[in-house]
Amino acid sequence: MLRILGRSRDILPNIDLTFDGSTARYDFSRDAVTFVGTAFGGPVQCAVSREALDDHFGTDGLDNAGRVEAFQRNRSKIESLVRRKYLSRPVEEPQHVLVKTVDVETTSRITRFDSRVADENFPTG
Repeated sequence: MLRILGRSRDILPNIDLTFDGSTARYDFSRDAVTFVGTAFGGPVQCAVSREALDDHFGTDGLDNAGRVEAFQRNRSKIESLVRRKYLSRPVEEPQHVLVKTVDVETTSRITRFDSRVADENFPTG
């Protein structure tokens, strides 16, 4: 329903996206590093594109194993970006979130959002 309405998930009471350190892997079919989050007790398939990793996390020229390693080094920042997009952007795909280069740039600039999304990696002020 939110997707049809072009609304974000943050209008849902008590919603959050959490992470438990699930295994990250490179998905060749999506050209992205994928991992799992949890919202409302169910899995959310999360991913960060190769392009976003190359452009913003220094993986340009690395192989896919190197991209997964860079993801691990930057995991808290990437999870924060994923959480912000999942909660504050219109729903693109239910129970999925993909962070692309443009999302890193736009999501990092969000200045008004719920404190559930704020963290020290991306100051709001």
